[in-house]
Amino acid sequence: MPRHYKRTVRPIIFVIGPSIAYVELTQGLYSLIESEDAARVGESNWCARLKKHSGKFYAMRETRDDDGKPFLLPLHSFLVGSMADHKNLKTLDNRRSANLRAATSQQNNYNKGKMITNTSGFKGVSWHKTKRKWIASISVNYKRIFLGYFIDPVDASIAYQNAAQLHAGEFARSE
Repeated sequence: MPRHYKRTVRPIIFVIGPSIAYVELTQGLYSLIESEDAARVGESNWCARLKKHSGKFYAMRETRDDDGKPFLLPLHSFLVGSMADHKNLKTLDNRRSANLRAATSQQNNYNKGKMITNTSGFKGVSWHKTKRKWIASISVNYKRIFLGYFIDPVDASIAYQNAAQLHAGEFARSE
């Protein structure tokens, strides 16, 4: 039978003012939260985890599901209570009133910045090697929509931006 050890909670919260606090994470990083969330957040240890696809750190903690399986819970989901989105793309800014909003998985994907592997410099734009042109495309309801071939990547980016605004509204991000 496996042994279960109770971990020592090392909540280190720095209250900056009446509405802002910092949570100390691992790797010398901090997450910004609202002071009113400090007590609840301080009940657990939080760490900084790098997401390879974005190259960004997120505040997370390990927890267990109903079956006892471990999983990582992001601080933003812990605070909002569901899937959450960072409006300003600053993943360690977890202030509910200023930066977090409830979002579906699709809305969260619309608000993501360009991937770390992006070579065009524009979200939704890639190079078609055979046709030697730029392609603009967007995912809508998990289906890829082709927006056209372009000689100039800026024109492809404009096509993506227009489609993103049409389909994503306030969640549209083109950078």
